[in-house]
Amino acid sequence: MFPKTKFEHVVPEANDKYSYAGLVEAVTLYPAFCGENKLTKAKMQSLTTGTLTKKYTNDEACKREISALFAHINQETGQNDPTK
Repeated sequence: MFPKTKFEHVVPEANDKYSYAGLVEAVTLYPAFCGENKLTKAKMQSLTTGTLTKKYTNDEACKREISALFAHINQETGQNDPTK
């Protein structure tokens, strides 16, 4: 779902302590990480059937969790600095 090449692109300055292998190891300690599919997409209006709610697939939910994780990492480490 999140290959090493993407990790290296997102956090190119990661030191040995914060490696891809370390991320994978840490994620295995939290089975609910990328293991939840309880989120629902925004409710959509249908002219014929009223309000519909579509659940995220497991892959969609996992991509959202990974995106949120790295958004926080980038924010807290200053990697979002446009001058770099």
